[in-house]
Amino acid sequence: MTQYRAFLTRTTALADLRQVKVICSTPAVGRDKIKIPPGAFVLDNYRRNPLWLWQHNPDWPVARSVTINENEQGRLGALVQFPPIGASDRSDEIYNLIAAGVINAASTGFEVLASEPIDPNDLSAGISYTRVELQEMSFVSIPAEPNSLVEERSRREHGNPSEGWKCGAAGDLPIDETRPWDADAARERVFRWAGYDGKNPDPVKARRAFLCYDASDPSLRGSFKLPFADILEGRLTAIRRGLDAAAAMLERTDIPEREKERARQVIQGYQAKEPTGPERAHRRMATLYRRELAGGGHPDRMERHRRMAALYRAEIGS
Repeated sequence: MTQYRAFLTRTTALADLRQVKVICSTPAVGRDKIKIPPGAFVLDNYRRNPLWLWQHNPDWPVARSVTINENEQGRLGALVQFPPIGASDRSDEIYNLIAAGVINAASTGFEVLASEPIDPNDLSAGISYTRVELQEMSFVSIPAEPNSLVEERSRREHGNPSEGWKCGAAGDLPIDETRPWDADAARERVFRWAGYDGKNPDPVKARRAFLCYDASDPSLRGSFKLPFADILEGRLTAIRRGLDAAAAMLERTDIPEREKERARQVIQGYQAKEPTGPERAHRRMATLYRRELAGGGHPDRMERHRRMAALYRAEIGS
């Protein structure tokens, strides 16, 4: 039988992405005298269809979990994605109410697989659900557990950039000059390397691969932005094309200006590290070709530069 447990939530509404960060459950004993200890949640089935409802009504889906994980304190956290504006009037309404601080509660729907008294000598102390299968999540109006809160409000809509975002990027990584860049795949490899597939994620390791991270709760995957590094042969490595992609997105990212400046310095440090060998020659020829093209240069020179750049690119396997 499905049971429901409502609680106040800490939510973060990221206005530019229409995402919300939620602390879904904590090990604290709620007003209902129910405790869900660390490691109790079984998440496999929920992750196959990670819906968020409104008031537990299956006819009112409003969002989906992008990620949902438990941190070392036993708090279950989710990064929730709302659909684009206009896709659903109800989703738009719920998102806007969360961003405005009107809705501040969420609720888990789960099936109890195992339980025991919190205190065998005092049954009035409540019940500990030692194993529960998460079935769905809902935003609700009335909470039962006061320690689970919607984490952050809309920053851009309310003109209040989060002070929690920091630049923790490593500036001393080796650089791969030729590897193609797949941000999503790189992000997953970094999170696995940093232990985010288990119960002991290491934010200190993870933040080295991103230009910025949310220091208020770095145990969540959604707390990291602008990846630029990947795991190559077990080693964290900056990817030149990842650096270029992160640099292009940095100015449009909603983080404090002082942290943005630190991120710029990291990028500039990597840009100052000139490549060597065939890659350096390829870059020079490609640059000359672009200059000739922009300036309406002589066709023979342009073709020579283009061909030389192509030869060097073939030599380095790019």
